[in-house]
Amino acid sequence: MPVNNRVGAGRIDVNGDSPTANGDDSASCNYQSKYITLISSDGFEFACLREAALVSPTIKGMLRSQFSEAKTGRCTFPEISGVIMERIVEYFHYYHTYRDRDDVPDLDVPVELCLELLVAADFFGLDNKINEGQQQQPASSVPRRQVAAAVTRPH
Repeated sequence: MPVNNRVGAGRIDVNGDSPTANGDDSASCNYQSKYITLISSDGFEFACLREAALVSPTIKGMLRSQFSEAKTGRCTFPEISGVIMERIVEYFHYYHTYRDRDDVPDLDVPVELCLELLVAADFFGLDNKINEGQQQQPASSVPRRQVAAAVTRPH
C-alpha cells in the first residue's frame, strides 16, 4: 500500500523522525530511521520497517554501504512495479511477524502475480538462508509453497 508521506525540508520523512533538529536536509551517516522507503518503477513509495526489510540481502547491502540509500533510507527499484513491491513489502512484514512462530497463517498470493513475485523474490535474495548462519528455513520457502498452492488451487 502506498504511503502518504509528509514532506519537509526537501525530503520525505516517513515516520516523523528527523536526523537534525533544525530541519537540515543533510542526513547523518549515523542516523537510522525505524522505517525505510522502497520506491517502485512507477513511482509508488512504500514505508517498510527497516528490520523487516533486512531479511533481503539485496536491501541489506544497499543500506549497509556508502551509497546514498544507506544515508537517506530510500531505495529505488526501477525494475519492480508498484503492485509487486506492495506484495514484497507485505511479505517482509509477514516474515518479520511470523519468523519464530509455528502457527503461521497463509499469505494469499494472486495467481496472476505468481511469476513476477518469484522473479522479485529471486532479485531480493529471498531464497537464500537468512540471519547469517542460523539454521532457519529459506525466506522464500513459505511464499513458493503458497504460490504453488495458489496455482494448483481450483477457482
